[in-house]
Amino acid sequence: MDGSGHILELKNLCRTFRMKTNVVEALKNVSISVDAGDIFGIIGVSGAGKSTLVRSINMLERPDSGEVYVSGNNIAALPERELMKIRQKIGMIFQQFNLLKSKTVYENIAFPLRYLKKSRAEIGRKVGDMLEIVGLTDKAWNYPSQLSGGQKQRVAIARALVTEPDILLSDEATSALDPQTTDSILSLLKELNTRFGLTIVLISHEMDVVKKICNRVAVLDDGEVAEQGVLWDVFSNPVSGITKKMVSGLFRLDNIHYILDNIDVGKIIRGWGLIVHLLFRGEKANNAYIAYLVKKFDVEISIIYGNIEIIQSSPIGSLFIVATGDRAQVEAALDYLRSEDVRVNILREYSNENEDRGNFSEGKDLI
Repeated sequence: MDGSGHILELKNLCRTFRMKTNVVEALKNVSISVDAGDIFGIIGVSGAGKSTLVRSINMLERPDSGEVYVSGNNIAALPERELMKIRQKIGMIFQQFNLLKSKTVYENIAFPLRYLKKSRAEIGRKVGDMLEIVGLTDKAWNYPSQLSGGQKQRVAIARALVTEPDILLSDEATSALDPQTTDSILSLLKELNTRFGLTIVLISHEMDVVKKICNRVAVLDDGEVAEQGVLWDVFSNPVSGITKKMVSGLFRLDNIHYILDNIDVGKIIRGWGLIVHLLFRGEKANNAYIAYLVKKFDVEISIIYGNIEIIQSSPIGSLFIVATGDRAQVEAALDYLRSEDVRVNILREYSNENEDRGNFSEGKDLI
């Protein structure tokens, strides 16, 4: 027994593929912990090792070394016969649905139960329940060719869950779907998580997918975990270079860099000032902080650019400002924002104290 209390824990997983001309280290000492009820996102660019990692969770891809704990039991060294029992508790859905084309919707969902030799009555009851849950009761006797992409994925979800697993692995399951259908599938997964306490491990290369339903996330980069943690913490204060690059798209940071490179900040700042990125979460995204700072601390605030993103149904306001005035007052104003749980990232310090020529000095970039 692992004894950690996590429903899923990966410890130091390594997997190497030896090709004719080269060696590929797909996983390098990967360690990830998932709690029961999590919707845990694993995100990374193509080739980061995501699919190898997810297939290692149910031993479809056996790691070269490391441990995989499911509900406290190390399954990495189990023989195939014992693994079959464990896999019944780990459902899986894929990008391409993997439905049996010659079987009806009903027969596709029933397939795992027939494999387990369940009675006809139990099969009928469970398949009927799953059809209702995924909203396809009227499609029971249709074939996959008669379904839309979203309907096919709903069938795949029903088939994965008909054996009542504790964990659902989603390997790029929305990548082949249009944005509207993707949203409907993500809503269904969130509903299943809430209704049944289903733990979901969601593999994706899309920030928009992860931000909508995941509560925790791990970022993979070239087979390694670049960072992991609570979604809000990782996205609002990224540490690794790859995460910063991904988050730059989420908060439209390319826009702000373009703006900074193409405006005369000297016309905004007289003397000294800071260019600051502020992140406001939840209700704080709607608070009138700027007006308060100007009145309370006697500082000048110029808004350069802002937008609001929705992460897990919670708004996050992203605002880029220029704060000028007395240094102590500006610093006090920023300290006040931090005390309000506003993320304050100082991007640049600007000094125009000598003549009329401005001189940018790059501050610590936390984005």
